[in-house]
Amino acid sequence: MRSARRGGRWDPVTSRPYRPGDDLRLIDHRASAKLSAARASDELIVREHYAEEAAGVVLAVAGHASMSLYPETLPWLHKPRAVETVAELVTASASRSRSRVDRLEPESLPALLRQLDAAPGTFVFVVSDFLEPVPERVWTELLAQRLDLVPVVLQDPVWERSFPPVAGVVLPTSLPHRCGARPVRLTRAEAEALRATHETRHASLLDGLMRVGLEPVVLDENDPDVIFERFVCWSEGRRRGSAWAA
Repeated sequence: MRSARRGGRWDPVTSRPYRPGDDLRLIDHRASAKLSAARASDELIVREHYAEEAAGVVLAVAGHASMSLYPETLPWLHKPRAVETVAELVTASASRSRSRVDRLEPESLPALLRQLDAAPGTFVFVVSDFLEPVPERVWTELLAQRLDLVPVVLQDPVWERSFPPVAGVVLPTSLPHRCGARPVRLTRAEAEALRATHETRHASLLDGLMRVGLEPVVLDENDPDVIFERFVCWSEGRRRGSAWAA
């Protein structure tokens, strides 16, 4: 990306007379010829460019209790494994661009984002299930710092993006910061209410992110190939300048 310093070759900023030691490849031959003809003397003009530098990358992984769901033995989204796959992809891509990756794992994501100190242009991949939502004002404050924010949403499609029809089935449930599980039997009305609540919550999350101009990457599988394809889709959408599409 463009640096605040001058000295590169790709992003012209101004022209000036040649000075001994300047890179001859930066000579503007057309401008030099015009000035030489106007002054009837040999004049050389060089182009000055902004320097280029690698973008910074921050990987902020939420550390609240629901990010440890679900056990690998169950056929649902195992968030710790998905997080590691995301970290490997982001790190590999950043390394190819000679960018350093700083990984942060806060328990309180909003608190971390409020305190984030990164240079303008830094990519900030925010990996969370967002069951604990980030207030919209936090996103807008960070965008005002010219950070490139990428929410990575990890939600299981069965239990978090929706809810299955499990009326009458005894389910083992646990609460954050509480040891052990307790059995719960839901009625049909309770299961339907949870499905409506979860689906509304998920839709509201995506609408809220896009309302402030963010393009989330939505992940609901552990498969590394699927995760890779979701990031490719996000990248291609960014390159085309089109709206996000999952």
